[in-house]
Amino acid sequence: MKAKKTMLIFMIFTILIIGINTLKGNNKIVNIIQPNIVEDTISIVDRENYTSIIPGIIDISNVSWSDNNTIQFKGMKVGSKKYNYFSFNIEKKELMIINEKSMLLKDGNTKGKNDVFSIEIDDNSFLSYKIGDKNHGLFYIKNDNKPIKLANSIEYIDDFILKLSENHNRLAFYDVELEKIRVYSLENNVITDIDFEVSEYVLKNFNDALQFSGDTGYFFIETINNDDINDSNYSVFGSDSGKLYGDKLLGLNPVWANNNLSIAFIYSEKNIDVFRDTSNNIHIAGSRLGVYNLKNRKIKYTEVITNPNKIINKPLWSSNDDEIFILLGNKDDNNYYVPTKIYTYSNIKNTLTDLNYSLNVDNFIFTGNKIDLREENKKLMIISKSSIDNNGIISIDLQGRSMDVLENLQYFQINNRNISKKVLYRYLDDNEYIYISDNCVYKYHNESSFLKYKSLDTIINVYESPDKDKALIITNLEDDTELSIIKL
Repeated sequence: MKAKKTMLIFMIFTILIIGINTLKGNNKIVNIIQPNIVEDTISIVDRENYTSIIPGIIDISNVSWSDNNTIQFKGMKVGSKKYNYFSFNIEKKELMIINEKSMLLKDGNTKGKNDVFSIEIDDNSFLSYKIGDKNHGLFYIKNDNKPIKLANSIEYIDDFILKLSENHNRLAFYDVELEKIRVYSLENNVITDIDFEVSEYVLKNFNDALQFSGDTGYFFIETINNDDINDSNYSVFGSDSGKLYGDKLLGLNPVWANNNLSIAFIYSEKNIDVFRDTSNNIHIAGSRLGVYNLKNRKIKYTEVITNPNKIINKPLWSSNDDEIFILLGNKDDNNYYVPTKIYTYSNIKNTLTDLNYSLNVDNFIFTGNKIDLREENKKLMIISKSSIDNNGIISIDLQGRSMDVLENLQYFQINNRNISKKVLYRYLDDNEYIYISDNCVYKYHNESSFLKYKSLDTIINVYESPDKDKALIITNLEDDTELSIIKL
């Protein structure tokens, strides 16, 4: 009897193996029955350049790469009301439920019922804002140590007034009870009070108005006076000392140099024009550039740029700080500023030079869009942003003197080192970047675009692998989620 039972089990196992093997091909429906693996049917599409799965999981968050072949995430199985943590191995094509502690995430253990938000600093520490009679306020929590209370309240109208530096070393916040801006050093656990009269503009625009230097040793606070734009200014402080390094300097759109010791800005005393884009965002156009040196407390000004051209973007420092790029433009028939020229200012010679690029590109829509100028990998990127679908970039090779135009781009979310932001492109190395158009992922290389993947619906998020040779693409479907791992 025992031998027959053993033979029956062996026959069932053999049938299952044969059944699974017959499904091997490009399109596979895999019924997973192994221990610790999701006991459900998932759809897997395995192609030469990508692998896609539709796992029957929605509301996906906390996505990360645990290594170059494994992704982890939090989600809820369709039809369930319980969240789980999952792991998908690209090589083995295995989707598994894992223990949340193995992901070093804070959601299950450290966020309480009264938490309004939590901000992860690193794997072992985070910020939390709580509401309640006993524990109301902003807290810093590291490992399993006792929470450090930073403020009883940072709430102003319907917002929370705080800003974390990009390197996660400093936190600036507005203490409502003390009516002061304070800076907390997450390295030294020291709070510094800032002697500064906080305006309503600063409170309503805290994340834009306060900008840390790259090493977070300094920061400035910009105050825009909408009643008298020429009176707009910025002040500079030491992050840990609270020392005042520049008091109400007349200028708009200040930008830190990479050396953390200089600030470029648009001089605001005269010839300033205020305008809005089609999304109703306010922009500044000016006629003169200034550079403030924190060491000697002196300002250098450029010559006045003559009409009809004005500086229409924030100044852009070159990677070595020797030059500052500015984008000039003049008004079109709709009273919007349209880019016309790119100038460079020599921080050493104190001279302005026209780079002689013609920006009158056929069919490229600038009118009413927000325009940004960036330098990445020895290229200037002119980015035309819109609330509708006419986003585009002009890429200028500063060495080869070539210029390329990409239109109808889609925003997508990228996540890297706990920083999440929306972008129109993402550089992989000096010569390659990816972008999305019409829900297709393209890789731009050597002045050509290559289709890497076409999604079933609108692409939401992109997560690059540690080695940058793969990317996880997340697409929300009507009743499910598509996870696609593409080879770059």
